[in-house]
Amino acid sequence: MRGSRGVGFVFAVWCLMASGGQAWAVNKCVGADGRVTYTDGPCGAGSEGSRVNTLPPPSVRDQAEARRRAEQMVQDVNRIETRQASEAAERRRRVEMEQAAEAEQQRRAQREAQRQAAQEESQRLLVIRPGPLVPHHPHPAPPPPRPAKPVDETRSAQMRGYPPIR
Repeated sequence: MRGSRGVGFVFAVWCLMASGGQAWAVNKCVGADGRVTYTDGPCGAGSEGSRVNTLPPPSVRDQAEARRRAEQMVQDVNRIETRQASEAAERRRRVEMEQAAEAEQQRRAQREAQRQAAQEESQRLLVIRPGPLVPHHPHPAPPPPRPAKPVDETRSAQMRGYPPIR
């Protein structure tokens, strides 16, 4: 109901402006069903009517000034929207950079944790499994003895008379 009231009034004002300065009588009619209409003639039967005071149409100079202000407002709105879009793009870029830096930091922390875990595992394995148990000998074992040469009894008897070599 409210929309029809505004549209009718706007139409009546437009008609008034289009008339070229002639003042038309505008009547607001409220029907028995509560419906509101605007007319330049008398209200119909069963309707209550009241006169609406209308303003004279704006001058050509006032219309040009209104157009200029409207164009200026459109330019202002375009500048604001451009600035807001630029600021939003900058915020998105900053957020993406922060997310990338955070992801890189997490990757570094994960690599460091893996490196540290591998190092700890390596040390743990050295403690748990020291290697084969082999007795430690400071000196190498002497070579096995050579088999004895057959002794010639005759020669040994001849050498008995000589003093032993020291």
